[in-house]
Amino acid sequence: MSQRIIKDSTTQTAKRKINQSFNVKTGNQLALKLLQQGVDLLTTQQLKIKNPKLIRKKQIENAYKYAKDVFNSDLLNKRDIRDNQKKQILLSCPLEM
Repeated sequence: MSQRIIKDSTTQTAKRKINQSFNVKTGNQLALKLLQQGVDLLTTQQLKIKNPKLIRKKQIENAYKYAKDVFNSDLLNKRDIRDNQKKQILLSCPLEM
């Protein structure tokens, strides 16, 4: 199964892939996990918001945006490693005729 790069972090498929990648089930758990890792999930403009529900919503949105970039970079790194391993195998195989 080949994984695709996530372009839009708001779709259900993207959220499911991100949740699986981070081993969480909900956006709240993802936001909490990232906050525990020290990731700032609010911009300086969003820090001025007083409504707690809106703050939580913005944190979850930003968590998915941040996690999308992490997911994509991990995916690209895995692809590079796999491609390099294939090249090494092909180069190490002797040609027989």
